Amino acid sequence: MWGWAIAAFVVLALVTGDGDPIDGGLTLLNEITRGKRLTHATYGADGVVNVDPADLADMMGATIDETALARMISSEQGQSDATTKAAIALVAVNYANRSGLTVSALLLRAKNPAHDGYFGTQRDIDQESANFNKSDRYASTALDAYQGDLDVARGVLSGTIADFTQGAIQFDNIAAFKSNADATATANKRIAEGRREVFPDGVDPNLRFWA
Repeated sequence: MWGWAIAAFVVLALVTGDGDPIDGGLTLLNEITRGKRLTHATYGADGVVNVDPADLADMMGATIDETALARMISSEQGQSDATTKAAIALVAVNYANRSGLTVSALLLRAKNPAHDGYFGTQRDIDQESANFNKSDRYASTALDAYQGDLDVARGVLSGTIADFTQGAIQFDNIAAFKSNADATATANKRIAEGRREVFPDGVDPNLRFWA
């Protein structure tokens, strides 16, 4: 009985992952808590999602801003609770508004000209790039969004989810720093730029927010 069940799961994973059983298996597991995976367009070796963002928006049945924000949520905090997802989405919206940009313009903008206008990794992983291993964009949009991510993005963009971040415009994932010294250096840089740390209620304690 278990043999048939495992075989059925593998077949379903192959179909779901477009022939990749690992990707398909992860998708099936994620869909239990996050809803349906909306696209199958992840980044390549250069860190870029080489699909027209407008086409991805059409696939999702979403606006380009909703698509960009949902992908950022999935890429940055896809496994987190809805409050944490909303917080980072609000931060991106706040930063875009302060910069005079749309959310999609902010999240599609990359320092590497070859990556500009496409979704991709926050860090430039293109080994041919002069910017290799450095920050390439405001936040990662490298991973596909799920329905739950899009629901949060829509709530934030529509104003249904009000800003509870005290106007934060940047966030750091403390767990992503290589050392405490790196985390401290980034904090000092934020403060030197005139930022102040704020503490939104109910968010992942590994995240640090700056207004």
